[in-house]
Amino acid sequence: MYLDFLVIVPSVQGKITTKEKGEAVYVNYEVGREYYPDRKYTIPKRVTIGKLSKADRKMMVPNQNFLTYFPETELPGEKFNSNRSSCLRIGAYIVIQKVFEEHKLQELLERQFDDKDLGNETYLGGIADISQLEYMLGKAKGYGYKNIGFILDRGYFSKGNIRKMDEYGCGFVIMEKGMAKLVNHLLLENKGRFEEEKKYSIRKHHVYGITVKEKLYLDDEKDRYFHIYHSTGKEHGEREGWKKRWSVSGKH
Repeated sequence: MYLDFLVIVPSVQGKITTKEKGEAVYVNYEVGREYYPDRKYTIPKRVTIGKLSKADRKMMVPNQNFLTYFPETELPGEKFNSNRSSCLRIGAYIVIQKVFEEHKLQELLERQFDDKDLGNETYLGGIADISQLEYMLGKAKGYGYKNIGFILDRGYFSKGNIRKMDEYGCGFVIMEKGMAKLVNHLLLENKGRFEEEKKYSIRKHHVYGITVKEKLYLDDEKDRYFHIYHSTGKEHGEREGWKKRWSVSGKH
């Protein structure tokens, strides 16, 4: 599915190619190479990440693959509103969609609520605000809702917020960056364990994923499930970026 805005064609040396088909010119991104010993050569593995704009060949219309391999790209609209949720990033998108698919939440919601509007509110993200979360939890409880679960922006990731949701008996999914202090050790402990193992591949999103069970902090009262994802496409892109920086710095 192609999105309804334009982005700059990624600049990744040797990885971006174009292919004309009919009236469209598709942009492909090399995600790896496969060696064939019988033929003694490698064949690049590419995915289509968008199609060139007819008005400006430096721009392209992205698709979902683009969001997967270039998750840090600033999307139109984000530039003009720094308060917009970071859930636009692909990591959270993958987590949320996986939860919806595995638990068939779409069908469950349609069956339970039909077209009833339970209400929706917008909160500014980016700050781990316990009072704001407690207000939201109290309001949901006041409506009489039971078995409540929340999908939250990483701005809500804090020890206080997690304890507060435990108090209210609410389930939750929160996106968090791997470098965050509370979870960084989990990445280091599992590094090299799943990133290239076929059984951990989530082909639909071109990432590898693993789930581990552990306490989040030393005095945590229960084990938590942590879903760790690795994008080989992003890894290759970052490596190329560093190589480019090193080559430039080596010339000066």
